[in-house]
Amino acid sequence: MKILQNTIKVIGFFLAILILILVALSLIPTKTNQIEGDNAIASLESVQIGGIEQWLSIRSEDKSNPILLYLHGGPGMGYIPLASDFSSLIEKRFVVVHWDQRGGGKTCGSDTPNSTLNIEQYLTDTFELVNYLRKRFNQQKIYLVGHSWGSVLGVKMAQGYPELFHAYVGLGQVVDMNRGETISYQ
Repeated sequence: MKILQNTIKVIGFFLAILILILVALSLIPTKTNQIEGDNAIASLESVQIGGIEQWLSIRSEDKSNPILLYLHGGPGMGYIPLASDFSSLIEKRFVVVHWDQRGGGKTCGSDTPNSTLNIEQYLTDTFELVNYLRKRFNQQKIYLVGHSWGSVLGVKMAQGYPELFHAYVGLGQVVDMNRGETISYQ
């Protein structure tokens, strides 16, 4: 019994350290490198979506390119700091938008009520963001990519509003969330 208690204390200590590191990393200012060209865009900006400030990274060599909205996994795992590692080639042909959803990445904050961390609100936020991007860049349709948790949102958006999208691409597509979690647990 004593060994179990000591093990739990050690695990708790390391989890506390991990949480402190993650909090410290979230406080580091995020920036985006500039892209050369008269019609390029490279911005890190906040927008009001669903009544709260949410963060976007918008990057392209030509801001008249078609829009590609990337819905990150998680929930809670924003990709803005990682985006440049895998988006630079796509930025030649698309306006690549990485969005830190409510409760994740730069959007994670105390002004996000826990009661709004539900799939309906995430879908409402996604719909609002899609329409914001369509209007801002004067485009009728956009491309949508969903990764893991983002694939849940992506499929629901593509099914509910097919007229807003050229195409939907799922990465690590969630098919049966409950069964997947059960298998992972086992």
